[in-house]
Amino acid sequence: MRTIATITRQELAAAMQRGEVTVVDALPASYYDQMHLPGAVNLVEDEVDRRAADLLPDKNTAIVTYCSNEACRNSGNVAARLAALGYTNVRTYREGIQDWIDAGLPTESNEFVPPDVSGFLTAHGILRAQYGLLARAAREVSPSDIERISALEDHLGFMGRRLTQHHHAEDTRIWPQLRALDERLSDMLDELEQDHDEIEAMLTVVNDDRESLPLRAPALHDLHGALSRHLDREEERAVPQIQRLISQPIWALEHERFLAELGMDQVTTLVWLLGHLPPPAREAMLATLPPELQREYVEVLRPQHRRLLMLMYGADVQPTGDA
Repeated sequence: MRTIATITRQELAAAMQRGEVTVVDALPASYYDQMHLPGAVNLVEDEVDRRAADLLPDKNTAIVTYCSNEACRNSGNVAARLAALGYTNVRTYREGIQDWIDAGLPTESNEFVPPDVSGFLTAHGILRAQYGLLARAAREVSPSDIERISALEDHLGFMGRRLTQHHHAEDTRIWPQLRALDERLSDMLDELEQDHDEIEAMLTVVNDDRESLPLRAPALHDLHGALSRHLDREEERAVPQIQRLISQPIWALEHERFLAELGMDQVTTLVWLLGHLPPPAREAMLATLPPELQREYVEVLRPQHRRLLMLMYGADVQPTGDA
């Protein structure tokens, strides 16, 4: 099979500006309709043989295919099929539309579908609840209860990583998109970023295990209060703007990136997310997972999670964390 050449974002943008290239979106039509590169035509792998001649009549024209990101194979498959049909100048933009959006370049849409922010709000709920419960547990735990303190310290570290990741995604990717789409939001977003800085400073204190956990209980209580107030403001002021301005495909790409950044915490995050959901939502999410992971969750991960909750918080653990 002939190796397909690649093109960088900068080269593609320049070629598009000069009108020297035909851009092919290799994602399904539903994604194309919601968002695509300016002027792109839609052609998926199983339609190449049937539609290529009509969409791309000149086999010597410069063609660039793309899909979501480097992990997506659609663009390479479409490019390879076009080359097999005799197209002589086909390249792929391997980084895909996610890279294009991250660079702040424009897209087009045949329709606007607002983002599903339910996962975002669930994360907020987990942060509120867990920091409240951690603050209470730190206040109550006996300094001699080494096993419980160890579990609480591990969980503090995990929650701190998730909170920092959440703030980083907002400050470096979500807020810049909102600023670019509506400059009137800048003051509000500046205030939320200032909240992030203050919360991160508090987080440094509560995660400093050189001081015993019971002595950090007041700092944890203060962090829980500051975080809860911040999340309330964010949900009142920023979330409606996300729903107004950011389309579902862009939001889905951000979700994919967030999951990729979890690294070794991916399974632990999944377990906490599933544990926080009400039963109908939990079952619906479980159904989307591979069968082997479903079994592992039911037989191993969920029982472990319940034992951890009992160890850290006791039998009276509540789904909300009011410290």
